[in-house]
Amino acid sequence: MIDILRENISSLVTATAVSSGFGFFIKRVFDKKLEEHKALLKSQHDKDLEQLKLQHQRVLKRIDVVSPLLHERRANYIINLYIALVDLRNLTDYFFTYSGEPVRLRKVADEVHKNIINLYADYKKAKIFLSKGSCEKIENVLNAIEDPTTTYLSFLNVYEDFELDKIDGVRKREYDQIRHLLPDTMNNIEEEFREILGVYS
Repeated sequence: MIDILRENISSLVTATAVSSGFGFFIKRVFDKKLEEHKALLKSQHDKDLEQLKLQHQRVLKRIDVVSPLLHERRANYIINLYIALVDLRNLTDYFFTYSGEPVRLRKVADEVHKNIINLYADYKKAKIFLSKGSCEKIENVLNAIEDPTTTYLSFLNVYEDFELDKIDGVRKREYDQIRHLLPDTMNNIEEEFREILGVYS
């Protein structure tokens, strides 16, 4: 019985030793595979991170190139729009206060109308670069000038030279309204341009 007990103990010790050795071997293989997998994940992560850094640098370079171009384009559109408004103001001042020859009055009325059309085209190009408040003011000015100018042009086509004094009240009444709208609009555009330049009043 002692022999059987010894054999069982010996078998048990052998089985435990083999089992421990096998467990140790499996643990080593598992640990090795785990380390290989961790290294693979880190390598992939590093590659992905490097790709993201490269993409980020490309985007930053694009922004560095595009941003100044848009800034310059915005400044140019605002300058052109402002110059067109100055021209329109001078022309409308002349048109609405002119009291000379009817032939000249008809010509100036036509110039004002063409100027409004050109200003509207300039405004459409610059609109994306302007604040909402400036857009509203410019549209108010364009509407306030275009309606009476168009009406007056149609009157000029109907009335004879000697009858023009009958419609002069229309021209002068509209001029009072326009005279107050233009300076405020021009001030808005000046402020936007100063903002672009980084100069604040």
